[in-house]
Amino acid sequence: MEQELARIASAAHGVVTRAQLLSAGVTLSEIRHRMRTGALIREHRGVYRVGHRAPSLEARYMAAVMACGDGAVLSGRAAGHLLYLLKGRPPAPEVTAPTYLRVRGVTTRRSRLDPEETTTWRGIPTTTVPRTLADLAAYLPTDSLARACHEAGVRHGTTPAMVDAVLARRPNSGSPSPKPTAPQAAAASTAAGRSTALPSSSTATATTIPATPGSRTDGASARPMPGATSSAATPMATCSSTPS
Repeated sequence: MEQELARIASAAHGVVTRAQLLSAGVTLSEIRHRMRTGALIREHRGVYRVGHRAPSLEARYMAAVMACGDGAVLSGRAAGHLLYLLKGRPPAPEVTAPTYLRVRGVTTRRSRLDPEETTTWRGIPTTTVPRTLADLAAYLPTDSLARACHEAGVRHGTTPAMVDAVLARRPNSGSPSPKPTAPQAAAASTAAGRSTALPSSSTATATTIPATPGSRTDGASARPMPGATSSAATPMATCSSTPS
């Protein structure tokens, strides 16, 4: 049993669910005993970190995704940080899931994502790079968005066309992120004309994401998303620039 638990935990950054433990033959009383002895550390309801594993950002993000159930993926700023699109201090977990959930310490959004817009990165289910950029476009200042687009192109080979294809789905998709505002779209269009340097200032207004209650594919890079061009795609013109 111990070997089976180690195998399950090692595949998920040391994180396991109650359902996995029960499937492995661990009883509820044994789970409670392991919690008392520190062999299991509760991260969220029904989600635990194996005690001998040191806490890590990956474990924190994985636990948040597991707490949100089947079909849940890391998204928003957290996904941007995991995918190396955003630098700085790691943001709190943000998860998009097909069901409405409240998870303490996690910003959750309800949306049934197309399987083509999800992937697994560093072992964690997450939105693809194009989908992540499309989500970030709604609330990142233009300068930050341009840098994220630059990182996406350099690290993942992401193109504006890939992001535009994702945005083309958005008007009737119940997207988990706010729609880009007119000022953001205008600022991004301006930024698109800059081809040799990162913008030095932003005229866009960042939108704060409310902490709203709330088929993955393995791969290290995102894949293009099918779809047609829509007016909502305007902010991602920022990705057309090639800052250095």
